[in-house]
Amino acid sequence: MKKIIQFLVFVCSSFIYAQSSGDILFIGFNADGEKDLAIVVLKDLGANTIIYFTDSEPNISGDGNSDTEGILRWDTGLSLIPAGTVVVFTDVDSASNPSFGSSIGNLTVTDAGFNIATSGDAVYATYGDPGNNMVTTWIAGIQNNNEGLEANFSATGLSITSNFVVIDNTASKDGGAYSGVRTNKTVSEYKTLIVDEENWTTMTDSTDDLLPFNSTSFTFPTLGLNNLTSNKVIFSNVSGQIVVNKGNVVDIINLMGQKVHNIHLVSGVYFVTVNINDVVVRYKVFM
Repeated sequence: MKKIIQFLVFVCSSFIYAQSSGDILFIGFNADGEKDLAIVVLKDLGANTIIYFTDSEPNISGDGNSDTEGILRWDTGLSLIPAGTVVVFTDVDSASNPSFGSSIGNLTVTDAGFNIATSGDAVYATYGDPGNNMVTTWIAGIQNNNEGLEANFSATGLSITSNFVVIDNTASKDGGAYSGVRTNKTVSEYKTLIVDEENWTTMTDSTDDLLPFNSTSFTFPTLGLNNLTSNKVIFSNVSGQIVVNKGNVVDIINLMGQKVHNIHLVSGVYFVTVNINDVVVRYKVFM
């Protein structure tokens, strides 16, 4: 028997943030000089989020590194970072560099040796420290060679079609920057654009010419009142499972801030994220 659940749109942006692959994507790298990176945030990052960057290869179990090349830790800071924000990491090969750091938040070195190789390398972003085999999610990555994906790449769960950029039209590129569209695209569309090397400007030398990286924010289609009316979502409780009449349920968070499976749910309040035609809306659902 179906039971209609009361609902209201949950607009607060500072409560709970589930962590997933593709929350950020790389949009710039410079392997020359003191090394530089740039990312775009594709989902709001809550205050005090911690993300690690490593140029080590993943291990076979997918929970950390298989070697010890180098690891950076980025603390996002006290404020939410909204989707669309570009963050630049400067002179990251050594904490002693005068300009070492990030344009937002705080960057530190947890394992010295981070050094993007001009001859070909890969950089990964993770939730959880890869140096201590504590990775919970491989978020994104970028590679600048044409020798195939690294060993154990499959253990990361990343995909070259949505969250891992491969710059491979030559044996190695010393630097590159995404130069495609930054306005009025959905998250899915941006992912497709960013992982396509045709939308990048790349160089084999003099890569400092790519700097500073373009820090213009990415913008998304606006969800107006008309959209909300036409996309009214009806929630149903079917034997402890939340079912929607349109779109699909992306994730469900309980009041403890824990991501829960959409099965055998008990009565209570949940925060349900629904994707309708690539427009993502979070609802507060009373079940």
